[in-house]
This record gives sequence, structure tokens and C-alpha cells, in this order.
Amino acid sequence: MIDYEATIAMLKAKADQRVSDISSMEKEYKRLLAIKESGEVEGLALTATQKPKIVNRIAGIEAKIEKAAGADVVSVVEPVAEEM
Repeated sequence: MIDYEATIAMLKAKADQRVSDISSMEKEYKRLLAIKESGEVEGLALTATQKPKIVNRIAGIEAKIEKAAGADVVSVVEPVAEEM
């Protein structure tokens, strides 16, 4: 027999952990994007070896986001330039 109250509590705990994981991922993603855009970390310019590492970490987080979202990924639609 299933203990539904315990099962609900377990599902809530899993959901809370997932929200926490997603929030952490969002903070790290935004931090890395800011570093990539500014080209600096704490006021110091990124070195040639740091830049690819930042790009790879961003790509890794993007892959995690896509995996977590599954079929719910939101696509960006680029406007098509009109020909004159």
C-alpha cells in the first residue's frame, strides 16, 4: 500500500531541490554572461586561456537548461530583414 502523504512530502522535497538547483544555475549563468560581455573578472581582464573556459562553462549550463526544460524550451525568433 502506498503512503500518499509521505509520497507527496517526497515529491515536494524533490521539487524544492529542483527549484534551488535552477536558481543556482540561473545565478551562475548570469554571472558568466556578465564576465563574457565585460571581458573582466573583478576588474582584471580575462586572459586568452580564461575566455574559452568561460564560453565552455556557459555552453555547459545552457545544455543543462535545455535538458531540464525538455520539450518546454522557449525559442527565440529572429526577425527577418526585409529586402529593399
